[in-house]
Amino acid sequence: MTTTKKYVDFKIARNEAITAVGSTAIIEAAYAEGVIGIAT
Repeated sequence: MTTTKKYVDFKIARNEAITAVGSTAIIEAAYAEGVIGIAT
């Protein structure tokens, strides 16, 4: 599963808007929100 998919699924599960646009922004946002760790 990609980081982008993890992030999107996480945001949908929490019923939050997906505000990050672009793969780098999504990875950064996912890390910032604790969706992923450094070593994923």
